[in-house]
Amino acid sequence: MMKEDACATQLICGNGEFNPAALDRFVKKVKFDKCGISYAVVAIMGPQGSGKSTLMNHLFDTGFQEMKIECGQSQTTKGIWIAKYVGIEPCTIALDLEGSDSTVRGEDDTTFEKQIALFALAVSDILLINMWYNDIGREQASGKPLLKTIFQVMMRLFRDTPKKTTLIFVVRDMPSKAPFELLENRLKEDTQKMWDEVSKQAHEKSPLAVFFNVQVVALSNYLDKEETFKEEVAQLRQRVVNSISPGGLFGDREGVVPASDFSLSAQNMWGEIKLNKDLDLPAHKVMVATVRCEEISTDIFKQLKENEGWLVLQNAAETGPVPDFGGTVSSILYTYLSKYDEKALYYDEGVKNSKRQILESKALDSAYITYLTMLRHLHSKALGKFKVRLEQSLKEGSGSFNSSAQNCIQSSMHDFDQECKDAAIQQANWDFSSIRNEHCRDLLSEVKVNYEKQFSESLTKQVEALLKGGGGDFWASIRIFLNRNDVLSEFSAAIVHLEENKERLYKLIQNFRDYARQVVEEKAKYEAEHSVLIHMKARFSAVFNYDSNSIPRIWNKKGDIRTITKDARSASLKILSAMAAIRLSEKPDNIEKVLFSSLMDETEDPLKSRTWEEVSSKDTLITPRDCKLLWGQFIEETEYIVNKASSLHVKIAKAKCEQIATNKFNQLIKSKGWLALEEAAKTGPVPGFGKSFNSILDTCISDYDKEVADFDEGVRNSLRQLWKSKALNFAQGVYVTTLPHLCSEALDSFKLGLEESLKKRGQLLDSSVRTYTQSSMNKFEQGCADAPLQLAHADISSLREKLRADMFEHAASVFGAKWSRAKSDDKRMLYFMLARLAISAGLAAFGIPFYYTG
Repeated sequence: MMKEDACATQLICGNGEFNPAALDRFVKKVKFDKCGISYAVVAIMGPQGSGKSTLMNHLFDTGFQEMKIECGQSQTTKGIWIAKYVGIEPCTIALDLEGSDSTVRGEDDTTFEKQIALFALAVSDILLINMWYNDIGREQASGKPLLKTIFQVMMRLFRDTPKKTTLIFVVRDMPSKAPFELLENRLKEDTQKMWDEVSKQAHEKSPLAVFFNVQVVALSNYLDKEETFKEEVAQLRQRVVNSISPGGLFGDREGVVPASDFSLSAQNMWGEIKLNKDLDLPAHKVMVATVRCEEISTDIFKQLKENEGWLVLQNAAETGPVPDFGGTVSSILYTYLSKYDEKALYYDEGVKNSKRQILESKALDSAYITYLTMLRHLHSKALGKFKVRLEQSLKEGSGSFNSSAQNCIQSSMHDFDQECKDAAIQQANWDFSSIRNEHCRDLLSEVKVNYEKQFSESLTKQVEALLKGGGGDFWASIRIFLNRNDVLSEFSAAIVHLEENKERLYKLIQNFRDYARQVVEEKAKYEAEHSVLIHMKARFSAVFNYDSNSIPRIWNKKGDIRTITKDARSASLKILSAMAAIRLSEKPDNIEKVLFSSLMDETEDPLKSRTWEEVSSKDTLITPRDCKLLWGQFIEETEYIVNKASSLHVKIAKAKCEQIATNKFNQLIKSKGWLALEEAAKTGPVPGFGKSFNSILDTCISDYDKEVADFDEGVRNSLRQLWKSKALNFAQGVYVTTLPHLCSEALDSFKLGLEESLKKRGQLLDSSVRTYTQSSMNKFEQGCADAPLQLAHADISSLREKLRADMFEHAASVFGAKWSRAKSDDKRMLYFMLARLAISAGLAAFGIPFYYTG
């Protein structure tokens, strides 16, 4: 790899000037800004001429300028140089620092050494401390003062976000026989001792391991054992490979500046370090401390008042609760008080503390108004959540009002107390009991409102249920409801934790008693004025349309509609009686008796009065005269229900009878007897067809009559006749299929008789034809007459004429056969017979009998 790939660049000049342009060129050339957080920075510090540049060149092939031995000891590296090792992952940036203890700068100018060392410690993940083996144990040569100062100043710069850095002590020219373990322990002990001696302020108890991972590496002499040296350097290089992975040298990468921001971060870091010129703070006198601490206090308070976070917090607190208010304010105060502590760290202790107390008091006074505003918001927020939570709990009905209220109260007080504690500022000791008492009073008011609301809803349900049930024991049930002990005890149990004063608690309970009575009276007045007629009609409908088991009435039987109507009106009149007057006392009255005798029995009419006997005017809800008017309106508006039931009775009877008739017809055509008749009719005449069918039909009609006996007589008889006709028409179709069989049977009988007659001598052909024609026709007529009586009207004339024609046609064919075999004298005889037969057939077609006697 070529040296120029490392791009060695001077980052900080020997005079302390930062070189941002050179750094930007370096970052772009090596594409460092593309690495994200996957990079590492390795810096090396140590005495001048200790071989730092040589070591870095062997480690990372950086190309840093090395000191030439032949030129003697001299300062080669000035300021800080930066380079990249191209052949290692992750991206590794190397920093080569100017050597310490330089004769060029002299003993008195150690500030620059401290600054570049602190810079390297701030930006590096690994800091190599290059030292000679022979210098271990020496105070100055080993760099202990510089390292101690670095520890102290680092605490000031990085106290909020500790940055853990790996410190690797690289011991050069270690003798081969020297025990490495003893060397390692010695260096770690010296480092720990320096750490313990340093003032760490906020991290006073933090161990060294929180900030540093201390390791020790020993290398052989480069000139005497060059190959061994290179092998040891290669081992050290391998430890850096993949060192940003978990467990690597660079450890946790959280908070690492992205490579794209490295230039800006490094420049700002160097600027901050350069401004801290008082790294070795001198002691000041008390007068100077007083003036300086006052200046610091005034400046810090001004910064606090102008702090953006504090201003945002104040504005946010005006509009609502601010999450972690106490922690945020405490943090801001701590930040600025710490700034004061930091800036006043080296001033007189007494003066510093006095001014600090004044600063803290002014800061707390400034925050107090915002704190009170915050408590008001917390109170409003907790009260709002309490309302929602109590409403939801009561809606779910998971427990009693008492348990729901107490749970919500305890939860609200716990949350409110906790949020007030969270809002508390650590530096103050303010009491929030007054706002807490106000919160308790508001919770008590909410509980009272919700209990009254629930009581009102419960009473409404009770009233509606009683009116729906008929209102018979309406006021007795209301009195029981009001006098229940659990109503008041539940209310008092719910508020007892919020009101400890017994006198005020008793007054609250008494007020609730009065409220409960007022709710009852207002509800009764409302129902009497707006809903009594509605309740009466609903009760009438319920009693009229449903039986005592709440089963809907079916108006298909001969029910006594008049009786049911009277019962329903009586039930409705009880509601009117209950709503006529308020009866919270148990004093008896005759309102129900008067209403029934006047409106149901109509035996008397005392309803012209405007008052009820034994009932005060303030308790009267509906006057007797208004009761009579309401009753008349009620009768008029419910009459349609009665009429509807009467008409519905006929409609239901018709529907039910139609359904039963259909079922009986289906039963008939699917019966075994009918199916047998139907099957037999397919193959030939069925003896007794009519009788068998009539028997099946009569059975089905009898069953129909039994099932419809309770329905309207006219409806059931009409439908009986209809379904009977339907059954006969259906049977006629099967009956007609038997007639062709009867025709065939009669024709066969005619043929057989004629044939037998011709075999006998002396039997005249035309006489035989007439004889067997009459016989066969009689047989056909007899078969047709075997149908049901209702089917006798069936038209069989066409079948009858066809049968007659078929018989004459057969007779003619017989004559034709005889003609062909007869002699001339016989033919003349046959001719006359055929003529007589033709005349007979022609006259018979017109219904005229033909008798031949010659």
